[in-house]
Amino acid sequence: SATAQAGKTVAKAQADVNKLQGDLYKIHSRIHTQILAKPEWAAVVNAQKQAEQNLGAAKRAALVSVHNKDDYKNLATQRDQAHTAMIDAAAADPNSPEAQKAADTFVKDGFAIKQMEMAALKDDPNYDEASKQLEAVDAKMKDLDAQVDQALKDDTEHL
Repeated sequence: SATAQAGKTVAKAQADVNKLQGDLYKIHSRIHTQILAKPEWAAVVNAQKQAEQNLGAAKRAALVSVHNKDDYKNLATQRDQAHTAMIDAAAADPNSPEAQKAADTFVKDGFAIKQMEMAALKDDPNYDEASKQLEAVDAKMKDLDAQVDQALKDDTEHL
């Protein structure tokens, strides 16, 4: 039938498109890797890795600080208790007022915990500095994308 034939034609065209996209990805990856291998990019890649590590360390330090606060510990305990109560109440009657109250407490305390963590990160000067360093390196890495795009235009295999 005409519908079946059209379906086969569309499937073949989609397979062709998928193959071409895969080929383009391979070429893009090859050029990206070649450019990254250049000495001038080694320093940027190393700086990016270092900035990511610094940001992770600053984040961990800031979160350890907030996790050690009594307010945080109390909220975490209440949230965990609410979670247990929510499961227990839901097992008996998921629509019970106890299950709803526990669910509300669980969500409210979880949200308060997340806000405390976000505020700690926002107010931490080390985290802020590490974020700025990573943003600066990421901006340099965008130049790589421009070089890859230019190399793709100049690449005869790509044409």
